[in-house]
Amino acid sequence: MSIATHPAPATLGATAREAWQRWKEATDQVVGRERIFGWTVGDTIGEVFWLHGKLCAYVEYPGYRELTQTEEDRVWDALCAGQLQIHQRVYRPLVGANYGPSKILHQATCNPLPSGTN
Repeated sequence: MSIATHPAPATLGATAREAWQRWKEATDQVVGRERIFGWTVGDTIGEVFWLHGKLCAYVEYPGYRELTQTEEDRVWDALCAGQLQIHQRVYRPLVGANYGPSKILHQATCNPLPSGTN
């Protein structure tokens, strides 16, 4: 009898601070039509991403808006609670085509992460 094992969930860091910083840094390294988005489980903000050092939300037109401080705090809280998935996918705003995640970089596990802000 064999026991099925599951790979460890993808993670960008052992603490929320590490994952947040690596997410922000990884955004600067993406080329072409690939973009890195975050999605909070159970929240209405929708997909979020870093643009020029600001956390933004994807919207149909004009394509994005900057998050308010309250919304950014909600994304941070979701990361600390293990409820933020960060993924890379193709983004084509001019033709309105968005594709599903091509690579999960940080899995939402619903297991809390230490903040790492001490």
